[in-house]
Amino acid sequence: MIWNHRQRNHPIPMRRIERLESRSLLAADWGDPVGDWQIDPIAEHAHHDSVLSGDGDVHTAHQQSGLLAADVPQNASMPNLRLITGYVRDGLGNPIAAPFLGQRLAIQVQFETTDLPAGETYAFHFTVDGVTLGSGVVGTGAGQSIYTGFRWRAGWFATPGTHNVVVTVDAFNTISESDESDNTFSFSFTTGQATFAQPLIWPVEGVPYSDHAFLNYVDVDPTAGIRDFRGGSYAYDGHSAWDIAVRGYDEQDAGIEIYAAADGVVTDTHDGEFDRQTNLGSTFPPVNYIVVDHGDGWTTRYVHLRRDSVQVAVGDVVSAGDKLGYMASSGWSDITHLHFALEHHGFSVEPWYDPSVFLDDSVASLHYIGESQSVLSNGISNVPVAAHVREGTSQVGVFEQKSGQLVYTWNWFSGVERGDVIHLDWRRPDGSVFWVDETTAGNDWAHQWRWFSYRFPTMPELGTWTIDVLVNGVKLAEQSFVIAPQGVPEARVLQGGALIVDDRVTPIDFGTVPQSSFAPSQSFIVENHGEAVLNIGDVSVPAGYTITDPLPASLAAGQSDTLTVQLSTTTAGQFAGQVRIETDDDDEGVYEFSVEGIVTSATQPQQLILGINERKESEGATLFGNVRRGDQGTGTSQPLVVNLTSDSASVSVPDSVTIPAGSDRVIFPIVTTADGVITGDRVVQLSATSAVTPAAHNEVLLIDVPLPPTIAAVTVNDGDTSRSSLDSVAIRFDQVVSIDASGPDPAVEIVNRATDASLPIGVSASIVDDKTVLEISFSNPAAVADGNYVLNLNAQLITASGLPLDGNRNGVVDAADDFQFGAESSDAFFRFYGDTDGDRDVDGQDYGCFGLSFLKSTGQAGFDPRLDADFDGDVDGQDYGRFGIRFLQTLPH
Repeated sequence: MIWNHRQRNHPIPMRRIERLESRSLLAADWGDPVGDWQIDPIAEHAHHDSVLSGDGDVHTAHQQSGLLAADVPQNASMPNLRLITGYVRDGLGNPIAAPFLGQRLAIQVQFETTDLPAGETYAFHFTVDGVTLGSGVVGTGAGQSIYTGFRWRAGWFATPGTHNVVVTVDAFNTISESDESDNTFSFSFTTGQATFAQPLIWPVEGVPYSDHAFLNYVDVDPTAGIRDFRGGSYAYDGHSAWDIAVRGYDEQDAGIEIYAAADGVVTDTHDGEFDRQTNLGSTFPPVNYIVVDHGDGWTTRYVHLRRDSVQVAVGDVVSAGDKLGYMASSGWSDITHLHFALEHHGFSVEPWYDPSVFLDDSVASLHYIGESQSVLSNGISNVPVAAHVREGTSQVGVFEQKSGQLVYTWNWFSGVERGDVIHLDWRRPDGSVFWVDETTAGNDWAHQWRWFSYRFPTMPELGTWTIDVLVNGVKLAEQSFVIAPQGVPEARVLQGGALIVDDRVTPIDFGTVPQSSFAPSQSFIVENHGEAVLNIGDVSVPAGYTITDPLPASLAAGQSDTLTVQLSTTTAGQFAGQVRIETDDDDEGVYEFSVEGIVTSATQPQQLILGINERKESEGATLFGNVRRGDQGTGTSQPLVVNLTSDSASVSVPDSVTIPAGSDRVIFPIVTTADGVITGDRVVQLSATSAVTPAAHNEVLLIDVPLPPTIAAVTVNDGDTSRSSLDSVAIRFDQVVSIDASGPDPAVEIVNRATDASLPIGVSASIVDDKTVLEISFSNPAAVADGNYVLNLNAQLITASGLPLDGNRNGVVDAADDFQFGAESSDAFFRFYGDTDGDRDVDGQDYGCFGLSFLKSTGQAGFDPRLDADFDGDVDGQDYGRFGIRFLQTLPH
């Protein structure tokens, strides 16, 4: 990565800007993709041994032994080199009459050497449209009277039109030949169009140029230069794929899903490698990857994946959009990204040369890198961010009001090019501009990040401050922070000066140590970089670990302390899980990071590794585990049966899985249980054992998912059906709920069916047996005597655990969850006065009942209080008049 620093000194305020501008050299074609082999003069059948290795970019050609003829005699005639024929070839060595648009080209020639003395060498030059590539100096055929073989060179890409090819042997004229006229072969070809059955969808979760950056295209320049398909520089030398990236490793930890770009069959996978590489070294670490075959020679490659995230196996059939794994930085990489390659018979293809054929419309419509600018992510902190922005800075949203307060802000940009002007408007709580930072981009980069800082010379105003982020005068993002009378605590964890980000998935490695040896330890600095006391609660470690240096109960502002964790060597096995530190930091209430260590056994040298693709998951979800041989497959001649155990009340796993012979791993589903009970989050242990290995242990945090609240019962008039008035309604929920009464829309209302008018009501809440009960009372019960009303509950305003009311009780929170009572025929209240039989109308049957009660009063036989409309204790003419008004009226059923 390239880090550029710029500092401008001002007396007050002080500020600096630093930027990261990267071409992200993530993977490259190393070595010349060339090849040569001998042709059998009888069979006339060409064969080569070109293989893909590393992360799928490196093309290595292996020379085969030639057909030896008689040694050249002492009195041999002059030697000769002759080119017989030439053509464009595919990755299998087959001639191509019309290569398709966007295909990486390989030019192949058949040649013959005659009487070439031992020790002689010569060179080939391959030229397409004036661009010449060599294939190295070779001595093939030297010392033989006759040799016939092939030589090929790849590197150009097929562009529209007709192209001219010239191949020369003995390009440096080092050999005196009997005939110099046959050292050159020329031909031409015209580019055609590919037949591609299923256009590619975008293989990364999220929206391009919004959630992640499009960094690099395929480098289509066959020379040492750089050129993308549009003639720009959004590639790097030799790059054979697309690079799609996120800013930092904290986003990798959160999980960026990778999808199959088209239907196909998985033909190769690898997993289990370290996934947080930060530098491009001279060696090539092993990489986690997936290869999918789409038929007819087409494949896609998904490279640099997160460890333990590969959730497909060889032979699996996948559909476009199926989840394959997670983005990371495994292998030869220095940033979290996906290296996505389309290949045909092993040769790279740049889909952007022919997007209508290769790309789904949603992808083909994406703009070219650099054509528009965006802010992909940003943050604000009170500590320097330059050293940690790639890992993930510690975000701060509240600052104490004080003179000299220092605020850092950073933004990760996409598409900013040379000459673009970036400026930040710092605005006071009243919206007025307080300060402006400005800089001009000096280069064209697919992405870059920049940070600014500002030290307030005086007491800043209380309230919410905003920072507008603009490029060329266009606002792309807005940040905010609060200046408050008091600050807040802020927790972070460091090791050796490096940030251990919260929720880190890549485990801190305790190493591999023999059983009963010295127990390894790791120490972590827990720091309160906030402006109030940080209180520390429980600190937990996984099975197999102990805390040897605990933390204090609290840390003052600016204070730090050491937490030391030790791996026990008493028992052999793999021990993995998370260290969890409870604090009162609002955004990092439980600070978590993964650890792992292996204790080896002298009697069972092979080790199992148990991996899980998530560190935490919600109840009712499915995640994936994998068990692999710790020797990376060296002992794969026999299948290995592995037994799995877990807390069966929390998760479901197979009783056993088998790692097949010839394979180093097997994946299996982990189904979490949704119990519908509020029990809190809990850690679930999983173990894997076999007859010939120590056990492997890992864990997952099961996040409690409460059910949405529902209505348990609605009770009218305390259940007294004899009363003619509607005096009270009680609504009992199945759990404690919150009622939002702050807005203009009521959470609870009773509406007249005929007029849509709301009745004035009183509402009170109480907690009975850990459940909320709402009591509705009426200031004028006589006004609702006829019961032509419906009770409405606004689901969005009645919540529990953040979930709105499930009004229709179907177990799903959706748009149809507003609750109504009194609208159904089964609701035995809110009916017309005089509806004595509850059939939602007033008819002859009710008239008969009224006749039985007429001129009777309280205490007399036959008196029905439901017909006493004026509440005077008798049924008389006044009640008869009201009954007449309702006679033969009907409510909807």
